[in-house]
Amino acid sequence: MAEENKPTVTVDGKEYDAESLSDNAKNIISNIQFADQELNRVRLQSNALQTARQAYVTALKKELEGEVTDADAE
Repeated sequence: MAEENKPTVTVDGKEYDAESLSDNAKNIISNIQFADQELNRVRLQSNALQTARQAYVTALKKELEGEVTDADAE
């Protein structure tokens, strides 16, 4: 007879039967999952802001170089 695939939770390499966890353990797992999702969201947001910042720095350099060129032309 085939063995059933029961859901498990692995912590530090040790597997636990997910169905036998206490309600408190299940709540803690939910909190960990929420924290992981938020960390990922913040990481993506940080990457987007770093990209935007670099674009602004590039635009500023072009603007300043253009101003120097205009001043030299006078």
